[in-house]
Amino acid sequence: MQTISIKEIIAEVEAKFPVLADSGDIDKTSIYTTIIKEIRKFGVDALQIKSEVVSINNSRGTLPDDFKLLKGAYSLENIDCDVDGNRVGVTDSFVYREYISNPARYDVMSGKYITSCESEIVTELITIGQSNLRFKHRRQALELVKGISPNSLHAKCDNLRVRSPYKINITDTTISTNFTEGKIYVEYYALPTNIEGIVSIPILSTGALYNYIEHKIKMELAEYLIANNLNPQGIQSLYQLWKQEERMLKGEAMTEVKMTSFLNSNWVEQRKVQNRRDYNKYNPYR
Repeated sequence: MQTISIKEIIAEVEAKFPVLADSGDIDKTSIYTTIIKEIRKFGVDALQIKSEVVSINNSRGTLPDDFKLLKGAYSLENIDCDVDGNRVGVTDSFVYREYISNPARYDVMSGKYITSCESEIVTELITIGQSNLRFKHRRQALELVKGISPNSLHAKCDNLRVRSPYKINITDTTISTNFTEGKIYVEYYALPTNIEGIVSIPILSTGALYNYIEHKIKMELAEYLIANNLNPQGIQSLYQLWKQEERMLKGEAMTEVKMTSFLNSNWVEQRKVQNRRDYNKYNPYR
């Protein structure tokens, strides 16, 4: 997915308002705050799903800085390790790099994991020199403590209604547990970022989301200038025009975000399957 980072947005604003850029009247911190605030208005449809392993020490761990909503949190139990296909046993002396969650069970006869059952494992892939190390962990959903803030949870969080002896609580970016040490595999919704990890605005299809947020930046810049009597020529007229366009641009951005989320869901495939079933059911030529 193409994105435009905050740095690129600030550069574009400065290019469009060179006089203000030279005078230092463009507040970069304010632009950053505006972008974060506006992206949040579009809910989870404008966020990215990410995963991370959190180390628990003294019953506490720190969630990633870009954490917004919990999708799922799971305990990890080491069950297997191999180096280039050769099993070497379970060990804890490794660094977490990449985690891939798959439903699977280990088949003793074949020596392989069968990915057609309900239990789940997390595969950790590490490359050291020319060797590939794979650590496999069984994961189990953790229970949420009573009274946990719903602002930290997605509406379809995997941990809702889970019953487990191992419990977690979330306050801001701190996760607390009823066990002292361990590791938790976390899937979460985060602000969109580029490959460098910089918060960015995604270009979903038409670019409507980006156009709206850029429009809000211009409006807030104009409001600041007017409030502080720094009005460059024509800014009052431009502001009134931008104000009139705001609702239309927000509506276009909302439509783009919702449509992208809809197309990325499996509804289309499910609809195709149902249509095929209906056709076969009522096809008189069968």
